[in-house]
Amino acid sequence: MKCPRLIVRRWWMDEREEEGEELREDAVISLQQLQCLTFGRDARSDVRLPWEGISRAHAWMDLHKPRDDRSGGSCRWQIVCNGSPNGLFVNRRRVNRHCLAHGDVIGFAHGHNTKLGEELESAAFVYEFVFEEVTDISKEQHEHQQVISEQSNILEGNLSRSISEDFDELDQQVLLHLRATNINDCCFKYVNLMEKSWKW
Repeated sequence: MKCPRLIVRRWWMDEREEEGEELREDAVISLQQLQCLTFGRDARSDVRLPWEGISRAHAWMDLHKPRDDRSGGSCRWQIVCNGSPNGLFVNRRRVNRHCLAHGDVIGFAHGHNTKLGEELESAAFVYEFVFEEVTDISKEQHEHQQVISEQSNILEGNLSRSISEDFDELDQQVLLHLRATNINDCCFKYVNLMEKSWKW
């Protein structure tokens, strides 16, 4: 399962902002439970960008199904400019709308003289966010642990059957005790029984 998120790569610090209000570089904005995310100078924006070159409602992101997608796949995140004079940039090129892919860099900059499709130099950017789609690690770990548990049960069953075949003459209560223990206990008791059988 892919978990979409934004990573803050560049953030303009406004000294007038109260401490704790603004984001910081390397901060993570999770999109996993969202359908839309707004950017702007207005305090009601989901991601407030306090720089004066940002419009009150500058841009937004939402889930979008491309018109040319006939595969029946899931919706993808897109970002849309809301007509701001300084525009919107993806991978340093000015866009009106862009369907995002893993690794795309969303930028807000001094872009009023930049035409659509033109690239802007790095120094002009005030805010930058990296769009990522990462694998749900917790789910992978759960599945991995489940596989290990199943393999452990198989090994324990095989070991128990092997002990039963090799020690048919031993007391049945001992074998039942071996089956009830975990694989490490089984191995330890197996060695002890072997030593006893040699002494006999």
